[in-house]
Amino acid sequence: MNINPFIDLIVTLLNLYCWAIMAKITADMLEYFGVTFNSITFSRVRFALDELTGIVLNRCKHSIFTFGGFNLAPLVVLVLLEFLKNLLHTYLYMA
Repeated sequence: MNINPFIDLIVTLLNLYCWAIMAKITADMLEYFGVTFNSITFSRVRFALDELTGIVLNRCKHSIFTFGGFNLAPLVVLVLLEFLKNLLHTYLYMA
């Protein structure tokens, strides 16, 4: 049973941010493979994803090397977010 609703809110927001990163990865892969959508909706969604995830991913991208043209920054950010969620559950639920 969850005790603190604020921790649940933070974990839910972190989960939503993880999904936004995964959606950005999918949109980047579609663009890389040449799949183009000429709709204004896709471009707006793409812009929103870039604005949401760009701050964290760009900072991580500058401090982590690329592996043969493959950007490892989203993977590192997802792992760190999972670590943060586990940290919240472990230390704040036990208090």
